[in-house]
Amino acid sequence: GRLLLWHSRVSVVVVVAVLLEPKVGLLVYINLSFVIGFTRFIDGETPLGLSLDAVLFLTMLGVLLNGKRMNWKRLNSPIFYLLAFWLFYTVLEYFNPEVPNHTAWFLKIRSISLNWFFLVIITLVMDITRNDIRWLVRRLWLFWSCLAALWAFKQQYIGLAKAEAQ
Repeated sequence: GRLLLWHSRVSVVVVVAVLLEPKVGLLVYINLSFVIGFTRFIDGETPLGLSLDAVLFLTMLGVLLNGKRMNWKRLNSPIFYLLAFWLFYTVLEYFNPEVPNHTAWFLKIRSISLNWFFLVIITLVMDITRNDIRWLVRRLWLFWSCLAALWAFKQQYIGLAKAEAQ
């Protein structure tokens, strides 16, 4: 009861924060990307990767809602055009008569083109400063790297967890 109520309140706060400031969504996305690696220790078939997609979609929505303060001219970039072409190509694959399962196509297109396309748009149009990059590398990346190094030491000297040994 209480945990569910607390969880829903935090979710609402995060959603509002992402819609008001898309940089928050990008930070949540990066952190969630690291956390999802630990989901192998959770029993069940919950598709937690979809939560990553939801955060990215919500961040993209936040970018669109804050469109006046975004620098849309930065989309005139070779990387944007390359990924737009790649997205177009992967969408055309849906109509390929050799595709055995359209659900599998959709699940795959998310990770190989749609998420990349959204990430490029988000990072190109947002005002990401050098201080933002420094903070990301010095604090966030360093934290997750140290945690991963500690986990690697644990694996080497204590052993693998049951979920890792499978």
